Amino acid sequence: MSRARIVVVTVRIERYYSSVREEFSPLSEDTLILLDTQDYIGFFKSCGLNNVQSIRRTQELTVLFKFTSSSEENASELALELKASGAGLDTSASFASKEKYTSITSNLVSRL
Repeated sequence: MSRARIVVVTVRIERYYSSVREEFSPLSEDTLILLDTQDYIGFFKSCGLNNVQSIRRTQELTVLFKFTSSSEENASELALELKASGAGLDTSASFASKEKYTSITSNLVSRL
């Protein structure tokens, strides 16, 4: 009996926003007070081990793959292969052309 299956794959990409000139960015008033009074423990408690003055942006791509399969084993293997290939972004994903996946990939639908 064929069952419908859905695989959700999410890829997150952290990007550094380099237009901020960190060497010229001022520290906050509270940070300056901690450093001026040599309260380094307070500084690390408040700011953590890294005082980062940069901007990071995260991009995310989520893809839903829907397919039917009568083989539980093949469906699980294909789901793992899809996740490992980075949401299908790996164009060399030759696993999808394997004969055992032919019946699955013939009805595979993806949605962004």
